[in-house]
Amino acid sequence: GGLAIGTTFLIAEGAVCSHALCLASSDNLPEMMIEGLPDVDDSSSITHTSSTINEPGMDKRHSMNIAWRYQNLPTVQSNLVSSSLAHSFDLGKAMPKNMIAPLDKYFFKENSVASDQHLHDEQGQNWNIINPTYVSLLRYISKIITEQGFSKTNTTQQSGEQKILRICISGLASPLWSYDGRVALQDQVTSHDQSLLKFLIALRALIRDAYAVCMLTIPTSIFEDNAYVRRIEKLSDTVIALESFTDSDKDINALFKNYHGLFHIRKLPRINTLVSHIPDTSCLGFKLKRKKFTIEKMFLPPDLSETVSRTQEDSAQKAKLSGCNTSGSHATLDF
Repeated sequence: GGLAIGTTFLIAEGAVCSHALCLASSDNLPEMMIEGLPDVDDSSSITHTSSTINEPGMDKRHSMNIAWRYQNLPTVQSNLVSSSLAHSFDLGKAMPKNMIAPLDKYFFKENSVASDQHLHDEQGQNWNIINPTYVSLLRYISKIITEQGFSKTNTTQQSGEQKILRICISGLASPLWSYDGRVALQDQVTSHDQSLLKFLIALRALIRDAYAVCMLTIPTSIFEDNAYVRRIEKLSDTVIALESFTDSDKDINALFKNYHGLFHIRKLPRINTLVSHIPDTSCLGFKLKRKKFTIEKMFLPPDLSETVSRTQEDSAQKAKLSGCNTSGSHATLDF
């Protein structure tokens, strides 16, 4: 339950950068999405989260005491390096209302859904198989982009005064959106409702021609067909998934007790480039602290036990002595 963490930070970042917000939700009123946004954490600094590298001329009190060959290697940095374009937020403080009030805000209402089930566009294309709610949402976003000057063809945008629109859609494809991907159309068992897929295609076309970014959350647990989820991921530019240890049916390794879940990167954007960005590691975990939500690189803690290593050395030494024994005694070999 609750508002998605990713949507919350996207809206909060937009408020700090004075971007316009377009919000849509099915389980709550869109106005509720901007209430209780986290405030900027002034105590943190972007430079404090960067990696630290040991220089050859470092002070001896900061040097490593493990082995000389590790002296010039970089230290382990579990936190991801923050970007200078992003801010850090404090979940314990609410954003002041005077920072949210001057923003351009657009809310998609439930009563804005067209009642006519036989919807046609200007070219006469039949939209009968499209969810009416999705059609109304697409038209609402298209109207904002065109009339409020977020289109790339707008002369005001080209002159230098650029405006950015952040679109947040929460809980898309849930039953509250009058959609169920598991239900077949009419009596055709093999034909499923393709409204969500067509909506994503049309939404990408709108975003490509506008100064806008869109983030939507989809509860994929309601879909019974994993192949259908893969098709949804194909139609998205970036796909991330959060797997909580609390609700997981899998056996959680004791080594991950310091994390609250896994942060999966399913797909990274590849726009105007041949190859997408390749991260250093894909093994990421998240922690939800009292004031912060952090994503860290997961790694195994060092094994500080001396008993195991000594036992292995003793066993290897016994095996060597037994193998070189020519007295004819049948000693038991330790493996």
